Amino acid sequence: MMDLDFLWNLDSALAGSSVLGLALFLGFESAMDRAVLMRDLGIPMGLGWSLIGTQQLVYSASEGTLVADDIYGWTGTAFLTLLYGGVFSALGFFLSGSGRPQAETIQNQKWLWRRKLICLLGGMSITAPAMIYGGAELFFQPIPAAIFLVTAVIAILTGRKGHYLSNLSQGCLIGSMTSVMVGILILFKGEVESGLMVSGVGLIYGISGYLWIYIFTYSTDYRPHISATRTNWHWLELAGFLIFMFLAPDTLLDNHQEAAVQEQIKQLELRLDATN
Repeated sequence: MMDLDFLWNLDSALAGSSVLGLALFLGFESAMDRAVLMRDLGIPMGLGWSLIGTQQLVYSASEGTLVADDIYGWTGTAFLTLLYGGVFSALGFFLSGSGRPQAETIQNQKWLWRRKLICLLGGMSITAPAMIYGGAELFFQPIPAAIFLVTAVIAILTGRKGHYLSNLSQGCLIGSMTSVMVGILILFKGEVESGLMVSGVGLIYGISGYLWIYIFTYSTDYRPHISATRTNWHWLELAGFLIFMFLAPDTLLDNHQEAAVQEQIKQLELRLDATN
């Protein structure tokens, strides 16, 4: 009988449980609210946690501190986290009536806004230390920051009244797409790690911003303009393109081994120069 231990990981389970916790916390008035939240948040939250871990993996490889055998383990954890998020989204899709109905506007808006504030501040208190602990250079890159600043300004200036947050939500996706393309261009110049870092940070910025806007506008008049179900597929397509093209385990392993070989050659050249 096949061993199914590979489907369980504590870190992935904790990240996946955050989707369920958020759905229970914000969808306090009805089961339909909770189902819609699970449907809309499972995929982007799973992607967000996965990309944070992947970013640390890329940085470790670039610094030469990553053991080759760890690449498959880290990648498996990232995919398992995304799998958990996808399962929650699929479950919410079916429980909400195949994704067709929308939840009714929550009546107790005062209590809802309090819970939203707790979620937003709580999210910062969890993700900020994780990012700082991993290294500020992993998550604070000037190129993606500039791209998102310009995109946000354009989204606000071109938005109509009542559609500013909807524009910003789409701007998060556009900013991520732009960052990924710029990162790939940097990668093609030969700066592999720098290119992957720019692409990864751009995706993290976009998904984080999108989640903030979704939570802020949940159960308000802005909600229909975000089209969370459709947008989630775009996030999957964009992240999937980057992961399968440039972050596949074998690709990372090849880059890691090539960097190690180059370092050995450099050391040999230094020794030859010293003897001469």
